[in-house]
Amino acid sequence: MDPPQPLHPRFRLSRALSPLMSLFIVLLLFLFAYPPSLPLTPPRFPRRLSLPPLASLSSLLSFPSRLPPPPPLLPIPTARQLTRQRAELAAFFHVGVNTFTDREWGTGGESPSLFNPAALNATQWVATVKDAGFKLVVLTAKHHDGFCLWPSALTSHSVRSAPWKAGRGDVVADVAAAARAAGVGMGLYLSPWDRHEAAYEAGTEAYNAFYEGQLRELLTRYGPIAEVWLDGAKGDDRPMAYHTATWQALIRQLQPGAAVFSAQGPDLRWTGNERGEAGSTCWGTVNGSELTLEGWDTDYLNHGDVAGVDWIPPECDVSIRPGWFWHPLERPKPLAHLLDLYLASVGRGCCLLLNIPPNTTGLLHAEDVQRVGEFGRAVRGLFQEEVSAGARVGGGGRGEYGPENVLRAGDGDFWAAEDGVLSAVLEFDLGQVKSFHVARLEEPVAYGQRIKAFSVEFLDDGTDVDADAAVSVPAFESQLSIGSSSAATASTVRHMALHVVQLVGRPVGQWWGQGWGQRWVPDFMLRLTNQRAEASHNPRAPESVRRTMQDVGGVWRVVVNGTTVGRKRLARFEAVRARRVRVVIHDARAAPLLSFFAIYRSGDGSPE
Repeated sequence: MDPPQPLHPRFRLSRALSPLMSLFIVLLLFLFAYPPSLPLTPPRFPRRLSLPPLASLSSLLSFPSRLPPPPPLLPIPTARQLTRQRAELAAFFHVGVNTFTDREWGTGGESPSLFNPAALNATQWVATVKDAGFKLVVLTAKHHDGFCLWPSALTSHSVRSAPWKAGRGDVVADVAAAARAAGVGMGLYLSPWDRHEAAYEAGTEAYNAFYEGQLRELLTRYGPIAEVWLDGAKGDDRPMAYHTATWQALIRQLQPGAAVFSAQGPDLRWTGNERGEAGSTCWGTVNGSELTLEGWDTDYLNHGDVAGVDWIPPECDVSIRPGWFWHPLERPKPLAHLLDLYLASVGRGCCLLLNIPPNTTGLLHAEDVQRVGEFGRAVRGLFQEEVSAGARVGGGGRGEYGPENVLRAGDGDFWAAEDGVLSAVLEFDLGQVKSFHVARLEEPVAYGQRIKAFSVEFLDDGTDVDADAAVSVPAFESQLSIGSSSAATASTVRHMALHVVQLVGRPVGQWWGQGWGQRWVPDFMLRLTNQRAEASHNPRAPESVRRTMQDVGGVWRVVVNGTTVGRKRLARFEAVRARRVRVVIHDARAAPLLSFFAIYRSGDGSPE
């Protein structure tokens, strides 16, 4: 074996310097990390990259999964309009010198000495309506006769000159305090037409300045005002031009949260009648330029305009009695009438302003108090049992804006159809057959009013048979099963017969049960196979027989056929029993949205 050869001098030097080289490299790295000009302390930032977990990294590299909401379809409501619409129910209090003269319109020549409601109790007024579900009160601070219910500095024709409280009373202050204490919104009616004020005779400029002064008094003395009501009535013999734009600007300046009602809007419009009824088709949209204080198009006001460029929803005003002011010979409307008015106003996406006039003592009459309480209970009764709660929902949708969102009330969650879709179907499985006779639909109007035509339907896949009733079912080829649909109690059967009929109408077979009499039969089943009837019942084992009628095809039957939905659509109909219900949107201005749907079994005494 040859001896090892000596290394080349270059390699011997390299091996010898290897430890020195290593030390040198380490020193360079150290100096690089800690420059001499800096103190030898750890750096502020880490010297190595720390990778996040895989899930976090993927979240950084991916886009958010939640889709943005669909773009709004203009016009849309302002915040103050939405607040007012959500309040739904408001109470009107017409009181003044007309209360003591038994008149509707005063002449302006009445003496303030007439006004003396010795027992006036604004707390009673407000408590009565609040208990019934009203969220707002509106007081006639001044009607057409010009008498002011507050001590105005601009006229002596006011409570200052009345014997009530020795001229130191203030009805507006009393009502505002009662409303504030009860957590109810305060609204004011100030008639532009003034049959007493001399400035009205003097002409446009003088009276408009007077009216603006009264507005300023009311809007600066009594705390937050939720609504200002500008009546459209006007004397025919006066060439008066109201400065409505100036008035509205003043209201915006002094009470920016107040919704302004007038035949022109801008926040709420008149519905074209004083019956408290909106149109069965009712759009929150109109062309504001077409609304005037004179020459009203009542049909346009009542129905709105599908192509309108302004959002000005209706407020439906009506009195609980025939007149607006107290008249001793009048009586309140029947409860059924009031409930119909609720469905024709709030149930058509509008606000209801119900007048309850105080009497000459300054109290709401006991009859009216009773009727208002009955009305509140009847409204609550409409929604007593939400039979659709917990239902399974099917139907298309836009991402997370799926159909299940309609089971939660509110504008935050809603169902949205796919972009470009103008018709859709949402189907609800209630889990079992249930009875209902009220339907409620809501659009998220903050995104615009869209739905133009809809229906609510139920699947008629079987019929509950009452005494001496006959029913027909769709044609079948081989098998038909019939069973009781009682869920809680057994069935009482006297006689049951099934007739099988050919298309030409000739009976080819029949079956009937006999001898059951009044005996309780926990369940029964009839099965027809190849035109041979077999009956069975098992009183000892009722669980062995299904308590629902077998699906024999079924027919979708319409219970509500409507046009607009808007903020809220309510419909009452004859009670039906079904397990499956659907909402069919037939047409819309844009991809339809629905924020809530429910069906109810009400407690208002409707026939089952």
